[in-house]
Amino acid sequence: MSARIRHALVAVGAVVLVATASPAAAAPGGPADGPDRAKRDAADAILAGLTDRSRALLKVQEDLDRLADDIRAAAPSRRDTGLGGLIVEAEHRALRLYWRGTVPAAVSARIARAGADGLTVTVEPSRYTEAELLAEVDRMSRQPLFRGARTGQRSMVLGPKPDGSGLSAEISGLPTGTAAVSARSAVPALDSAYALDVTESAPVAFTTRMYDPFPHWGGSVVLNRASGYRCSTAFAVTGNNGASTYLLSAAHCGEGTWGSWEYLDANNSIAQFVYGSTIAAGRRTDRDVQLIQTPEGSQGAIYWGAHINPPTGDPGAYIGASIGGDSSNNVGDRICLSGSYSGTICPSNADLIRIRRLNQTITYDPPSQGVGRVTNLADAEHALGQAINGNGDSGGPVVSVRSDGRLAARGIISGMRTGAYERPCVGYVPSGRTCSMNVFFADLRSAMSLVGVHINTT
Repeated sequence: MSARIRHALVAVGAVVLVATASPAAAAPGGPADGPDRAKRDAADAILAGLTDRSRALLKVQEDLDRLADDIRAAAPSRRDTGLGGLIVEAEHRALRLYWRGTVPAAVSARIARAGADGLTVTVEPSRYTEAELLAEVDRMSRQPLFRGARTGQRSMVLGPKPDGSGLSAEISGLPTGTAAVSARSAVPALDSAYALDVTESAPVAFTTRMYDPFPHWGGSVVLNRASGYRCSTAFAVTGNNGASTYLLSAAHCGEGTWGSWEYLDANNSIAQFVYGSTIAAGRRTDRDVQLIQTPEGSQGAIYWGAHINPPTGDPGAYIGASIGGDSSNNVGDRICLSGSYSGTICPSNADLIRIRRLNQTITYDPPSQGVGRVTNLADAEHALGQAINGNGDSGGPVVSVRSDGRLAARGIISGMRTGAYERPCVGYVPSGRTCSMNVFFADLRSAMSLVGVHINTT
């Protein structure tokens, strides 16, 4: 695994989070040509940070995710029969498969091969297929969250249950005292003939690595040069035609030209690394992803380690962890995050951050930060209720650790539950920052397919 080390830049002065002028950090001598870079093998260091049990579980998770991919590929694309859901249980070397109707021969054959490899597949009946539930989610999420005039802001999280038994919906912004059972008559989007559980929730909020010279990595802070809005980057990718390289980030961060945190050069002038600009054809607000073209190149690694801390002059992680490839997501999978404000969140006990649900759709009514409806999100949380992301981490990477010590790219941080899910922030905590034990993230493979790119690896 390759890694790079960056010399720290000494920074002074306060900064603000979004949309206002912020003092530049001082950098004696200035990083005009970029900090020196070195490479070392960091795979052993990343694996050493995990318990023996976690390393074993993550190896089994790789095998089970490949098995799930094969079953999905063999499943018929019909609404009346087929796949209802999948749950990975690496701790049992098992995959729970929910199926409506008769399991086809191709799927049965793949299950048999899995048994020969020491993996167990349990097949259970599903009330609905995943395809029909997703079709209903698509229909419902296009309906308004208000009956009549809008008063305030509402958000809805909607998606299929992992076992294919129906749908679950979380709605925020209802009038005080409105019971969840009454929400169906008050919210047009909750009108459905499918089995539907409705709960009232707090709103979902959108959730930088300071100086990232080229070739650029994921996990760095990016600053919109027009608005001053700050987010994180996720992964380096290349167009499928091979013409350009890009950084992936979140669409709700806004469009325009993006650069690093500002610094003071040798002449005491404000300077900035300029990464590139948003590509209109590569921006999908319905998936909360966008491409930032990087004319000077981007590389298959993400920052791994400490968060940025501008008031103390700490630019954050020096080490880059290699991206070995991308991975599908399944309920039960164990993940890590590395947003620029929170830093790397990857507990030695891999059981602590796991995916709870897939294919979630969030509706913001009226739209928030230019985004009204986001589909195909994964939903994960920390089992012990600790913060795993917050404001400033939006657009950052979601990964898992592979058995070779490199990382599998999985998603792009989009948002988080607030209210009862809020926790004390970790990392850089400017005034007003909110953090959560929960994260919603865009599925990477789906996002890359839509915008026509593939992951860069090292």
